Amino acid sequence: MRPARYTEEEAKALILDAADKLIERYGFQKTTISDIAKECDFSASNVHKFFGTKSAIKQAIAERALGAIFTAGCRSANRQGAAADKIAAFIDAINKTTLTRFEKQASVFEGLAAASEEKWPVVRDYRLALLRKLEELIDLGNERGEFDVPNVKNTALAVHMSLFRLMHPTMIMEAIGEPDQGSNEIFIEFILRGLKSKA
Repeated sequence: MRPARYTEEEAKALILDAADKLIERYGFQKTTISDIAKECDFSASNVHKFFGTKSAIKQAIAERALGAIFTAGCRSANRQGAAADKIAAFIDAINKTTLTRFEKQASVFEGLAAASEEKWPVVRDYRLALLRKLEELIDLGNERGEFDVPNVKNTALAVHMSLFRLMHPTMIMEAIGEPDQGSNEIFIEFILRGLKSKA
């Protein structure tokens, strides 16, 4: 199998699939570029060509995992009608998809803890995407008369910060097995009560 048969996007996806599998099996430290190349039947030089370093592969895996979680949240929101229901579905899907993926790809999500500590751009971008989506949904609620929010940006920021426990991978992972795990509805209901129009 040679990269020439694939587009750049396809080749990168194959490399990340192989890296995902090996990192889950052996851990990041024990997985080498040569291992990844062998798993996807590429040469090590071709893996380097597409990603440069093993650290770049790790960051790309994190970006792909976070992107999939965000997409799941948006799809869940899109299936709802009312803005309040969209927000509830978005937050709940982000939380539950993160938990499901953590159970299936523990090594990948353990890497996200390091990514947060090291302030990788991919983590910052993910948090910003969550914030922007909340802004969009709150603004939609204002337009429809469901919400009465005078400053959408500040309110979205407050909602985002108050829901770190439900929306960010490291916080979600830390809560596994804790007494308040699974209390999504309580948090979400509290937030929505403050957004809804009093008219």
